[in-house]
Amino acid sequence: AAKAYVPAATDPIQNIIDRTEPVKQNSAELSAPSEEKKEQETPAATELLFEDGPAYPYSPILEEIIKEEVSVLGYRLKVLVNSARVEFFEITNLGEMPIGTFPAWTAQKKFDHEIPYGIEIPITHAVINPSWRPTDKMIADQKKDLESGKKIPPGKIYRPYRPGERGNPLGRLAFYLDRNYWNIPLRVHDSPSIPKQAKTGKDGKPRGERASRGCARVNLVNLLTVAEETTEKSREELEKLVKSKEPHRLKFELPVTVIFIRG
Repeated sequence: AAKAYVPAATDPIQNIIDRTEPVKQNSAELSAPSEEKKEQETPAATELLFEDGPAYPYSPILEEIIKEEVSVLGYRLKVLVNSARVEFFEITNLGEMPIGTFPAWTAQKKFDHEIPYGIEIPITHAVINPSWRPTDKMIADQKKDLESGKKIPPGKIYRPYRPGERGNPLGRLAFYLDRNYWNIPLRVHDSPSIPKQAKTGKDGKPRGERASRGCARVNLVNLLTVAEETTEKSREELEKLVKSKEPHRLKFELPVTVIFIRG
């Protein structure tokens, strides 16, 4: 059964920071390092705990506590449709931990009714160099357009694509959502139509556009980051598989889910 997504009420990292403040203060009082040693061992004040996500100041003590206390239970992709971006999280025993934020090309407004907003859907598997075929509805709709006299360029005529074939709408990597949760096939996938440069939103973060159907298109580089985190494959292995142009199904080590949010 579909499960409604409930956002975390508290920030797990901030909770740890609050708990470790007294530890950090006591530690500093017991062994205050010399200025020279402090300069050598302490990261710059601007260094952050994570490369992306909330700006938590780096702390060796905090990093060690997180390693000891955190158990990874799975991963979650949040597709922010209006903001045209995807947020990637680890799901842990303490809550969500941010991994990265990527620009995405999300569904156009006219396809809003096809998006399962607010439902957390499992991603069943991912495929490197997937094949693609148009749905019966897509073929029927295009046939009507042609019969009505609408001109469609040859390259836009729907047809099946082989794995690794140039122009494949799914690109070189696709994550497939569980069809038991929604009656429309949805994927988070690469695409040959993604612009090389993403735009920047008012918040300063990269964003794509609402220019897709019901799926979310994400640049291959960012999808490889997701695959590297969620599967047993290294980045190098994944890149070799992409270059092979042969289909390869990826297995997840832990549950991976996706949720579409209007924000």
